Amino acid sequence: MSENRGVPKSGKCSICGQIKTIFYEHTSESNPSWNTYYCEECYDHTKEKIGCPNCGEEFTREYMPQHMSDMHS
Repeated sequence: MSENRGVPKSGKCSICGQIKTIFYEHTSESNPSWNTYYCEECYDHTKEKIGCPNCGEEFTREYMPQHMSDMHS
């Protein structure tokens, strides 16, 4: 991690692929290929709650694919 904590850094968002200010990052020391970087818009989008079209249960957008796979396939 950089010594310039609190200073916004630019980078490629793992979701939209654009170079933007990184709002949130998730890193894995054991497997750097799992590192993800989010701009603020994409982070907010993944945390938005949506209802399952099959059962109506609400999940954040990021967990919906797993729910669909586990419960409705």
